[in-house]
Amino acid sequence: MKRLFITVLLFSISIFFTACSTESETIPHAEKTYSDLYPQSSFSENSEDGADTEFLGDIAECEYNKFYEFKVKETASYNFEIVKTSSKVNEKLRWFIYVLDEPFLNGMRYLYESDNPDCAINLGESVSLNLVENSYIYCFCSYNEYNATSDIEAGAYLLIERE
Repeated sequence: MKRLFITVLLFSISIFFTACSTESETIPHAEKTYSDLYPQSSFSENSEDGADTEFLGDIAECEYNKFYEFKVKETASYNFEIVKTSSKVNEKLRWFIYVLDEPFLNGMRYLYESDNPDCAINLGESVSLNLVENSYIYCFCSYNEYNATSDIEAGAYLLIERE
């Protein structure tokens, strides 16, 4: 009986190890595997020091399906507002604004997924922020390529104006 038990146990272990070894290779995680799920940044990601970052001028229009990064050229007050472009605007549309002292170099999606914006702008409201020179401003729309449905447009964009 004991011999039968050991034989069955050894047979089971050999089947287990045979099942675990497969011919297919596991594909490692890479940032690029998310390129179809997340919007692309509006600036060149080749720069590690933020040198290619666009300066925030007197006015900027941000479309819903991109991440935006701006560097503040001079200390000023800026107004953020969602502007309708269609009568069929997505009523749950929100923009999230992050203000950082340094460029965020870990992939835009990580900042967006942190769910900790400095402010959120809802449709129909205007927010004014005092931005300091050399700060980095990141703007993300709640409705983007990751969660947008093909039959519904955002129907609005984010307008940033220096006051």
